[in-house]
Amino acid sequence: MSDAREPDSELEVPETRETVDYDELADLLGDRVIRREDHLNAGGFVIHPGDVQTVLRTLRDEAGFDHLSCLTAQEYEDRYESIYHLSKYADRTQEVNVIVPTDKEDPWNESAAPIYKTAEWHEREASGQATGRRAERTRQSAHGDPAEDGVTGGRGLEHGLGVPV
Repeated sequence: MSDAREPDSELEVPETRETVDYDELADLLGDRVIRREDHLNAGGFVIHPGDVQTVLRTLRDEAGFDHLSCLTAQEYEDRYESIYHLSKYADRTQEVNVIVPTDKEDPWNESAAPIYKTAEWHEREASGQATGRRAERTRQSAHGDPAEDGVTGGRGLEHGLGVPV
């Protein structure tokens, strides 16, 4: 006798999954899109740092991307990038990326937290990842110094409403 579970016959699995129409999303986002990028798993849209909330709200409310699954911070020689990985709870194969390049001299972009509550955690983690302060922040946090824990500090937060990237 096998210990394997029998498949649940009541579980509905769609025969085919919808595909994301990136042309339709580009039309929806309009002039907020600087350019499109194609990636292996999902297409992406490059936007300005000041358009983060508008673009994410549009993708959530009008296109159904109701899940911020990940936020990646990337450092290049001339810039930082925040990459918001969005998907749909109803069909996790539908994904889109929102790429936000920022200047290294003044690295900030609008916070996604008003749109996706999980962004609070993602943005805090990404700020340490991009600025190389993660190890320093961890060491200082262990000593109980809240001013250096990466939540209250960070270059981008000093420059207004933005999120350090």
